[in-house]
Amino acid sequence: MSKHCPKNSVLCSPVRPLLIVALLASLVVALPSLKVAADVGIAAGTTITVNITGDTVDPNDDRCSLREAISAANSNSASGALPRECPAGSGNDTVVLPSGTYYLVGLAGDDGNVSGDLDINSNIAIQGAGSDTTIIDGGHNDRVLHVLSGRVDVSGVAIRNGKIAGNGGGIYNDGVLALANCVLHHNTATGHGGGIYSNGPTTLTGTTLRDNEATGGSGGGYFGSNLLTVADSMIRDNTALVAGGGVRNLGAMTLLTNSTVRENKANGGVGGGLFCGGLTMTDSAVVTNTASSAAGGIFALGIGAVTLTNSTVNGNKANAGPGGGILAVPGTVTLTNSSVNGNTASTDGGGIFAVGMGLTMNDSHVDDNTAGGYGGGILAVSVGPSGPNHFKNVTISGNTAGNGGGGMYSAAAFTMENGTVSGNEAKGGHGGGVYASGGGPPWLVEMRGVTVNNNKTTGAPGDGGGIFCSGPLTVQDSTVTGNTASTNGGGIMSFGTLTVEDSTIKDNTAGSGGGTGIGGGIMSFASLSVNGSNISGNEAGGAPGDGGGIFILGNLGLTNSTLNGNKADRSGGGIYQGAGVNATLNNVTIANNTADYDASGGIDDGGGIYQLGTVTVKNSLIANNKTSASDNDCFRAGGTLTSQGYNLVEMPDATCEFNAACLSCFGHPGSNDVTSEDPKLAALADNGGPTWTQALQSGSPAVDKIPDGTNGCGTSPLDVDQRGLPRPRPTGGDCDMGAYEDQSVSIYMPAVLRQ
Repeated sequence: MSKHCPKNSVLCSPVRPLLIVALLASLVVALPSLKVAADVGIAAGTTITVNITGDTVDPNDDRCSLREAISAANSNSASGALPRECPAGSGNDTVVLPSGTYYLVGLAGDDGNVSGDLDINSNIAIQGAGSDTTIIDGGHNDRVLHVLSGRVDVSGVAIRNGKIAGNGGGIYNDGVLALANCVLHHNTATGHGGGIYSNGPTTLTGTTLRDNEATGGSGGGYFGSNLLTVADSMIRDNTALVAGGGVRNLGAMTLLTNSTVRENKANGGVGGGLFCGGLTMTDSAVVTNTASSAAGGIFALGIGAVTLTNSTVNGNKANAGPGGGILAVPGTVTLTNSSVNGNTASTDGGGIFAVGMGLTMNDSHVDDNTAGGYGGGILAVSVGPSGPNHFKNVTISGNTAGNGGGGMYSAAAFTMENGTVSGNEAKGGHGGGVYASGGGPPWLVEMRGVTVNNNKTTGAPGDGGGIFCSGPLTVQDSTVTGNTASTNGGGIMSFGTLTVEDSTIKDNTAGSGGGTGIGGGIMSFASLSVNGSNISGNEAGGAPGDGGGIFILGNLGLTNSTLNGNKADRSGGGIYQGAGVNATLNNVTIANNTADYDASGGIDDGGGIYQLGTVTVKNSLIANNKTSASDNDCFRAGGTLTSQGYNLVEMPDATCEFNAACLSCFGHPGSNDVTSEDPKLAALADNGGPTWTQALQSGSPAVDKIPDGTNGCGTSPLDVDQRGLPRPRPTGGDCDMGAYEDQSVSIYMPAVLRQ
């Protein structure tokens, strides 16, 4: 068989994620159902002690060789009549093997224990003096052990130099096999299972499988199709031509506890470390394995679940396919207190490529992985009615994708709670931190209590430095800060309904690559709702450089929020609104934003707001905004502006101030608006609550201007300010303009008490 993947193999070519999904999933059809068997042990029987290392069969030499001991146990017959010959077995026998090297001789091919390998067809326990001193050597003539039936327990033995033209270089098992404190090394099979080939349940405890090779098949260390239980063991430096450099165990569960799978290789296929059905790993590690195709560390193929607890999958490589660390299809994947770090895939999913019925991660890390395609850390796709993927207390950091989704590419709905997405990079696509690509309802992404910071896109196109989402997205109690997009949407790029609640969108940049730079904080093509949030210090650079804080092409609802210190190289330092859409602003503070930040001139208007659609504003404070040429809080380039009253606009442009051309603009009769006055705003600061605000200083004309019960004052949702503190204060008093409600209470003291 060629050491290269077959021509046009899906696992060898850099195809895109959804094509891989369809083709990988088709492999599952032929898998058998999972098998589980109990470990019952061997009852006490005859003890047969070997007293010669040579591989002899002589009933008259007054010696008991290993081969004779096995035959005595198989047949329940003594090897000879002399006293030191092997006694007859009794069905559940123990063969005691003292220190020494036991070389097996003779030709391969028989199953009667005549020559070559040791053929076993009864319940036998083989007890060595320790794997360093008790060695069974196949001499490269045949495999070492052949278990035809029964249960065989081997302890304290090294099994080496087995070689077979077929399967099972060290051991071939058709019974029940248990190895304890053993070493299997330098065994070779031209077919499958360089170390072990097992059709029955197998248990490895305190055992090492190393330097074994399946030169023409799969499972360099182990090949099986039944329950495999591994505890306190090491599987390392094994090689398979096809799949499963360390272990190939399909159609069954593989259980790893306190064990390590490392530096194994699948030279012509998938699963450098493990290629299995269901997998449960506890306190274990799969590290520095390599697959020439896909799944450098683990390939879990089948209906079984993949569960990792307190485990690591680090430093693995998939040289010509997806899933550098883990590739799982189509079962569920669950990681708890585990890490997937420093893995590499030539195509997609540098750390994890999960295509199946759900990915759940708790208290885990996915760091410093690399994908040549999508999903530097994670690529997740759901098939069937799997529901959303779940991430809780998860860190996704330092990952790199050659295309989109530097930290994660998700073609599935997901929820993320109390996590961090940091320092990831998408070099040639969208979503420096997260690329969420989904369909219609009920597809939804929810991020709650999440920090998305210092991610970047560096190629073109490269939208969404922090988050790129093509479906509905909710960002709640979260921080999106310090992200950079080479093109648009420095913090967030959204094509679906976007909801931002009690969150901070801060210090993000769009247009770092020198091309288009729109929406420094947020660029949204659909409806956007912002409540209780702070959008500050963002920048839209490059050309055209519009919308430093928000660039909106859908309907906008902005309530109890602050836009401060945002910058646009062209128009709309705070907000740029497209044509044909509606914006509603209630109790909003828009201050200290700048348009034409690069002082290039041209169409550079609207330090606070640049309007092309319909805008309705009430109870808001818009002040201290400017362009490079003038103070300019708002600019109406088109559409309709309606002041619903009680707004403070310090420097309205003529296009948005009441005049014959705009009878509903700021300052119209009956509006109770305040214009051309300094609002006496303090600097943006932590004044309590989930997000930063700008306090109203003493003597501010915005304090106590809205009567209780008027314009929503004291009525939900305007009965609290951005911080969640009561409005009005005191109860029954008047409300303040803007997002901040002054909580101080003036107490009148009669003159007689003041003296």
